[in-house]
Amino acid sequence: MKIKYVSIIILIVAASLTGCLERNKGTLRIDSLSFYGNEFFCNQKIKMWMCVESDNLYIAEYDWGCEAGHFTEKIFGEACWVAPNVPGEYDVWCKVTIGKNTETRHRTVNVSRYFFEYFTNGSVWTVPSTTTAARVLDPNVWMMLNVNSTTATTSYINYVFNDPNLKIPFSCRATMGHVTRMPKDSIAIGTGRAANTIAYQLLLNRDPGLTGLYIDQINFALYPVGSETNIMPIDETSGEKCNGWAMIRQAGVGAAVPYPAFFYHPALNFDEGENKKVSINVSEDYLLKIYVAGEKVFESDGIKTWRTVNNYSGSMHVSEWRIIVPNAQSGTAANVPQFFLDNTIADNTGITYTGAANELPNP
Repeated sequence: MKIKYVSIIILIVAASLTGCLERNKGTLRIDSLSFYGNEFFCNQKIKMWMCVESDNLYIAEYDWGCEAGHFTEKIFGEACWVAPNVPGEYDVWCKVTIGKNTETRHRTVNVSRYFFEYFTNGSVWTVPSTTTAARVLDPNVWMMLNVNSTTATTSYINYVFNDPNLKIPFSCRATMGHVTRMPKDSIAIGTGRAANTIAYQLLLNRDPGLTGLYIDQINFALYPVGSETNIMPIDETSGEKCNGWAMIRQAGVGAAVPYPAFFYHPALNFDEGENKKVSINVSEDYLLKIYVAGEKVFESDGIKTWRTVNNYSGSMHVSEWRIIVPNAQSGTAANVPQFFLDNTIADNTGITYTGAANELPNP
């Protein structure tokens, strides 16, 4: 019996020694460090993975590193890299160790601008759970929007930047238009009423070091088919009924109800199926400029004036970009309008997007 026990002990020790030896042995060859795409935007989450060949792969150790940004969710040969909030070319790498062998693979990642979405790999825009906007990605790669609801007059899709350091200057641009069934007048559902507009809305936060009044929204709306009612004022320059308005909204204790600035410009008129690039730009000196298809349709120093009047010297932080569309009259499903959206781009370098046909970036 003693001999039997000794034999078992010898086998256990031998197996243990064999395991130790195996943990120090193994071939290693890195095939690639991979990710999908050629360009990315600031703060984007990018999945990366290593392709490694070895005869002892189960003991491989992966050490991920980067020049800027940071990694999350590191699981063996896969990781998620969060790009930094400044455009540029950045080095990322992964060091693999198997036994006594170590190799490192580097890749350069192009973070081309603050934000963009060409709707080629699924949408990063979101629909809040409290709204009813539907989104359909066309086979030809663009976003179709509609408000399929019997209760809501409008809805929106939005992109939340989740970057507390994102502040003015700020510019954003999208290619947009109405595909079919755009209402020719304001629409009503129950007790709710909404204008027949397509709108941009920028949500802002105050400088974290300040209190009191601050601007929490910058809004721009256009009437792509005009308005059949007489509620819109007449533009003093052209004599035409206004087909656009812009508004800044202040928030905080004692905030007054704002009044929009109305204006007319022929570039705001869209034929059915016609798509144009529409942009909002707020410069470093707080001038608001709106362009459609290469033409400046509105300019205002209202934000700059507001800052002076209210003695506001802090920064203005951009938190969210919304695109708002209307429902059909009475929410009738057969009459729900459809809208085109593509090539959404945002930048914080002070660039002015004009929406001209040859303007870059122009995918």
